[in-house]
Amino acid sequence: MQSILLAGIIAEGIILIALGYAGKLTRKMFSIIAAATIICSGVLLGIQSRNYGEDIAADQREKIYISARLLEEDQAQEALDALDVVIDGQCAQYQAQVLRGLALNLNEYYDTAALCLEDNAEEMAQTVYRASLQEISVEDEDKKEIVDTEP
Repeated sequence: MQSILLAGIIAEGIILIALGYAGKLTRKMFSIIAAATIICSGVLLGIQSRNYGEDIAADQREKIYISARLLEEDQAQEALDALDVVIDGQCAQYQAQVLRGLALNLNEYYDTAALCLEDNAEEMAQTVYRASLQEISVEDEDKKEIVDTEP
C-alpha cells in the first residue's frame, strides 16, 4: 500500500512536470493534480506514523522482556538500563512500572523505587514499595513472582 501511494505521488509529479513543459497545464488541471498529491501524501504520512507507533510499542515490549530475563539472572543494573526506553503508560499490560521499581530496588535506589511505585495499587508493586521504604531488597520469592508475570 505504501509503495503504491509513493509511486502515485512520484507519477503525479512527473505528470505535472511533463504538462508544464508541454504547455498543456491549465490552472484547473494543476489544481486537481495538486489536490490528489496532497491527499496521497496525507494518507502515506498517516500509514507511516501508525507503523512507527507499532514499532515503538514492539520495541518497548522487547525491552521489558529483556529486562525481566536480566533480573532473573541477577543483573539488576543491566535490567534497569534495558528499561530506559520503556514508557510505563504505554506498557501497563506487563507492569513495566513494577519491573522498573524492582530493578531500582535491587540496585539499592530505594527512594527512587518508592517514588516510582507510590501510586501503584497492584499487590506486587506494593510489595516492592514497602521493601523500598524499609530500604531493603525485595525477597527472592517476590522477585521471582514479578519477573515470571506473563505479558
